[in-house]
Amino acid sequence: MGEWTKHEFNRDNLPERCFFFAGDHSENRIKAILSHYQTIIFHKHTVYEAYIVSNEDNEDLLLFQVYGGSVTADISFVLKDGGVREIIFIGTAFGISENLKVGDYVIPNGVQALEGLLKVIYDVDYSYPDPEFRERIERTFTKSNESYLEGKTVSVPCTFAHPDKSKYDKDVVGLEMELSSIFHFSKKLGMKCAGILVVSDTKDHGLLDDRTLVDKKWVNAFKVIQLGLDN
Repeated sequence: MGEWTKHEFNRDNLPERCFFFAGDHSENRIKAILSHYQTIIFHKHTVYEAYIVSNEDNEDLLLFQVYGGSVTADISFVLKDGGVREIIFIGTAFGISENLKVGDYVIPNGVQALEGLLKVIYDVDYSYPDPEFRERIERTFTKSNESYLEGKTVSVPCTFAHPDKSKYDKDVVGLEMELSSIFHFSKKLGMKCAGILVVSDTKDHGLLDDRTLVDKKWVNAFKVIQLGLDN
């Protein structure tokens, strides 16, 4: 253990808990997350951006700017190599369901794999979160009086962001790019993983439209989960 970790993080072990922030993130978003920690122990920005942070004696690994299924798969093996046990995925998604609006939370209970890596190479149709870990995250939102929709989502290639609806199953409620990979490889490698998505765009609200609410709800999701898991 630790060969790849030492190369990436200059140490042969990682914190047991990793917050995995998929997609691109502004400096303000990242600063908002870092403000919840006392110390930044490590920072590196290459293909993705990584921080090791701590509050007193408790360390967390934070990963930002992770984009696409293939990068997600590579990172999964590095996390396992460093001894990570739990991965909390926090991302954004296009709201497919007519009932979803920008800023809503979705907690996926299964992800249709269309992003290419799982479907083409591994012939995997669906990947799933660790059920007990997903329930822990759901409880943190319930205790915080935060509403959410539990349902199936779909991961697609980053070069094919909005495929025709005929490509994905009719009961999926949201669309993103990394979740099927992290669910699949975390389970394969023996790590617990669950996730939450913030609806960032819909057919009536574009991804580049006002993101104030999305940023607020995204940071709030982290705060709710961090507080809930620490207590």
